[in-house]
Amino acid sequence: MILTPFARSARCRPPVDRHLRTVAGAAVAALLLFAPASLDAQDFDRVDRSDLPLFWEAYDRVVQEDDRDRRVALLDSLYVRRGGPGLQAMIARRGLTAERFVAAIDAYPRFWASIRPLMARAGEMSSEIEAALGRLQRLYPGLRPAGIHFTVGALMTPGQVLGDVAFIGSELALADSTVVTEEMPEGLGRSLRAYFDTNPIESVAFLNVHEYLHTQQSAFGSTLLAAAVQEGVAEYIAELAAGHPSPTPAIAFGTANEARVSARFAMYSATPSCTAAARSVLPKADCWVCR
Repeated sequence: MILTPFARSARCRPPVDRHLRTVAGAAVAALLLFAPASLDAQDFDRVDRSDLPLFWEAYDRVVQEDDRDRRVALLDSLYVRRGGPGLQAMIARRGLTAERFVAAIDAYPRFWASIRPLMARAGEMSSEIEAALGRLQRLYPGLRPAGIHFTVGALMTPGQVLGDVAFIGSELALADSTVVTEEMPEGLGRSLRAYFDTNPIESVAFLNVHEYLHTQQSAFGSTLLAAAVQEGVAEYIAELAAGHPSPTPAIAFGTANEARVSARFAMYSATPSCTAAARSVLPKADCWVCR
C-alpha cells in the first residue's frame, strides 16, 4: 500500500503575510479574552500519553506474526479498539484503518526503530507543554477546556484537532534529524526528511499550543485566505505564549520572500485551500507543513 505523504493531504498551511497575521491574531485575541468559559490550573494537566504504550505493545506483536490477516487483527484489537480519544479522533479525521497501520509497520522498519527512543521522551515533554499552556491561560483566561493527546498514526500528520481534542502524531512530532527516511517513497521521504531535519521534537510545546488554539476556533473557511487566517492566528498566539518566534520553516520562507509570496498569495487567495494553484504559493519542497 502506498501511503499518502502528510505534506499533500487536506489543507496546506502557507506562510502568512506578517501584517495579516498581526491583524488576525489581534482579532482572535479579543474573541478568546471574552470567551464565556475559563480554565482552572488543573485543566491544563490534560496531556494524555496512554496511546503510546498501546501502540508499541501492538507493534511488538505484529512484527512477530507472519500471517497478514492475523497481523491486521492484532493491530486492530491491541491498538485501534483500545486507543483513547486522540487515536479515535485521528482515525475519524484521517480515515485510518488497521490495514493502513500494518502497511506502515511493514514498509518502514528502520523508521520505526529510529523513532522509538524519541517517542519514549513524550513524558518529559508533558511538563514543558503544560507550562506553555499555563502561559497561554495567563494571556487568555477565557480559554475553553480541551485535551491534548499524544497518539501514533501512519505518518499522516504531526498534529491536528477534532472538536475539543488536539491529537499529536508522535511518530512525526517527536522526530529529529536522526530519524530514518531512506526506505520511504521519494515524495514522502523528501517531505519528511525536510521536516525531520528541523528537529521538531525541540518545538513540540509550540506545536501543542498551536493545536490547542485550533480547538478554540469556531469558524473554518475553505479558501486559501481562510486557511491562512486560521493557521496564522494559531501561529501568532502560540508565539505570544511561547515568547519566541515560530519554528515553522514556512514562516521563515515567507519572511525572506515576502514580495514573491504576497504576489502569489493575492492571485490564489480565493481558491480552495488545497488546489494545485494554492499549493503553488510555496515551492513544493518548502510546503512541508500541510494539514
